[in-house]
Order: sequence, then structure tokens, then C-alpha cells
Amino acid sequence: MSDEQSEDKLTEEAIAGVGRNLLAARKLAKKHDISLKGAKTVEEIKEILQQHVSDKTKTKEDTEVLAVVADLKEVDNKKRQLLKEHFKEMRESLKQCDKGIEAHLRIEQTITDVDEAFDSRLDQLESDCPILVAGETSSGKSSLINLLLGEDLLPSAHLSSTSVICKIRYGDKKRAVINYVDREPEIITLSEGGDADSFSSLLHDHLHKKSDREKKSQYRDVEIFVPLKFLKSGIFIVDGPGIGENETMDNVLMDYLPNAFAFIYVIKSDNAGGVQKDRLQQLLKTVAKRAKLQSVDPAAAMFVCNRWDLVEESEREKVRSDIIQKLRKCWPGFRDTQLFCMDSKSELERSKHGHRSRDFESLLYGIRNLIPCSLQAKIRSSSRWLEYIVTRVLHHVKTYLYKSKIG
Repeated sequence: MSDEQSEDKLTEEAIAGVGRNLLAARKLAKKHDISLKGAKTVEEIKEILQQHVSDKTKTKEDTEVLAVVADLKEVDNKKRQLLKEHFKEMRESLKQCDKGIEAHLRIEQTITDVDEAFDSRLDQLESDCPILVAGETSSGKSSLINLLLGEDLLPSAHLSSTSVICKIRYGDKKRAVINYVDREPEIITLSEGGDADSFSSLLHDHLHKKSDREKKSQYRDVEIFVPLKFLKSGIFIVDGPGIGENETMDNVLMDYLPNAFAFIYVIKSDNAGGVQKDRLQQLLKTVAKRAKLQSVDPAAAMFVCNRWDLVEESEREKVRSDIIQKLRKCWPGFRDTQLFCMDSKSELERSKHGHRSRDFESLLYGIRNLIPCSLQAKIRSSSRWLEYIVTRVLHHVKTYLYKSKIG
């Protein structure tokens, strides 16, 4: 490559050479015709320049934020299908055994009803894979979900003032289904040419609550259907209610958590260090103690310190260390690699121009590691149950054979 060609190519060395000079950073971006919309500081401009260098090596698949999740789900579907076949074979084998074996299983409370037990396990293997996003009110949950979805689907004030679970699923056309506790569902459709804001405002008009926030919600949940490719695999995003304001809203989250196969908790970083004793710590301790939540793998969780740009740069390391120490006390087996610091609103603005910061890349890498862990935990739980049933059946068969020989 000639020296002239080298000078025309943006390199990491050229970006590093900018230092903390704002004017130099702007000139470098202008020289390479790179848009700086949304970038105000030297750090933000350098992130965009760095992303421009990184983009040269990206594959087409990398442009879809959660495409990797869909691929992992496809592999998981094959494993589930194989396991379902084993479940069906075992159920048929059990039915053909002596009725006395089934009676022994009931007496020892291994299985009270064969069909009911196996149907329940098969239903679990058929279920979709929800990623639950929870956090304190105003922590930026909806902004983070928008970032993961790659579009402005939910405004920041979306459902934060309701105690309703919002599920974002795949659909050919954008629409919402409001599922009520005591009456038929209501469908909200987006008119042709309508944008995300108009769609969200329709939802807001139906669901917004202020003075009645502590009362039991009249809604079971809300399902939003959007034509996003990666959601086709059965994965869906769940926007949980904001926590820490009252017991009613916290209970909504607690009741739903057992159904989630991955858990992302959004921390409001600028709120005195984010992790408050009377909020996150207490909630997570309760989660850890609830027996019905044993299916939630502690490793299948991520904690995002959002609104990170509002934390003074000189204080960031101290704040991060403080959050890590608090999480270690209230989340079993917490590892530093489960914590991510970023500002979702700024990241979403960058993504509109085709850029990603290193913080966001780090978050995506974390998701790539999180999903396999969660999927394997669900498969492992079902496999162990089937293995235990087989073990107990074999035990009783051997006992019958032994008694037959003696007789």
C-alpha cells in the first residue's frame, strides 16, 4: 500500500493521535466524511471513529443486534425436540409396565399422575424463551429494550407507570393485544404509515395509571407484536414494571421471574451509586430465597449500569466498585463480568447512524455468553427430571424381579 493510500485510510493510530483535542477529532471525522450526529464530547467522537474502523471487518450478520440469539435458539430447539422424543418414549414405556410400579411412584410422591406430570414437562419444553428486563422506575429499561430491538418501539415513559407485564413478540404486522383479567382481550393496530410514537401513545392512553398504581392491575399482560426477524425463533423481550415503589409492582415482577430464562436488571447509575439497600438489594435477596425461583440460574443474569454518562468521569471507577460489592452481597455467585456500564439513549442514537461503542459491543458479547447458559439450564433441568424418573422405575423393576426369584 502506498503512503498516500495509508494517509487516506482511517486507522486506530490516527484516532489515538487526537488525544483530548475536540477540534482535531472533528477535523478527522470531516476528513473521512463520517457523521457525528449525537456526538458532543471527544470521547463520543472517538467512539464513532473507532466504530467506523471496526465496521470494516463486520459481517452482515453482525448488523442485527440479537441475530446471534436466534441462532442459539435454533440449536436449542433441536435439543428440545430430541428430549421431547425421549419423554414420550418413557411415558409409553411406563404405561406398559406393571401397574404396581406406577403405584409405588405415587406412594413415594415421585409422580402423582403420569399423564399430568409428563404433559407439564412437555409443555415446558414447548415454551418460548423470554428475556426479562427489569429495573427501578426511570432507570432506562425501555431505552435499553429499544437498543436491543434496534428501533424506537417504546418511549421512555411507556409502561413505567403501570404494574403490567409487557411482552414483545414476533408478528407480521405491528399490533398490541391487551389481555384483561376479567374480560376479552383488546387489539390495538397501527395504521398504515404510523410511526412508533403514535403506536406507543395509543398504548399509553389505554394503560397509563397514576393515583391507582398500588391497586391490583386490571390487565393480565400486554403483548406487542413487531415484524423483527430475530423474534421469529420464539425469543421475546419482556418489559417488567419498575420496582421499588410499592409492594404491588414488586410482586408482579416476582411472580413472572420464574418464567424467564434470562434476566437483565437495569441499574440507575446516577441514583447515589445505583444499588439502594431498600430497593435492588432487598428485591434480589427475596428472589434468591424464594423456593419457586430455584429454576432461575444466577449465572443467567446481567446487570446494566444505565445513564452512565450522568456519573462524573472521576467518580466512575468508585461507583462501579461500590455496585460490584453490593451485588456480591445480594446475588448468589455474582461475577464482575455480569456487570455492564453504558448509556442506552446515547447508544440508540449512535446505532441509528450505524455505530456502536465499545460499551455496547461488550454488552452484546455478554448476551452471547448469557443465552447459552440460560438455555442449557432449562434443558439440564428437564433432563435431570427424566433421568430421575428412569432411575426410580428401574429400581422398582429390579425389586419386582428380585421378589419374583425369591418367590
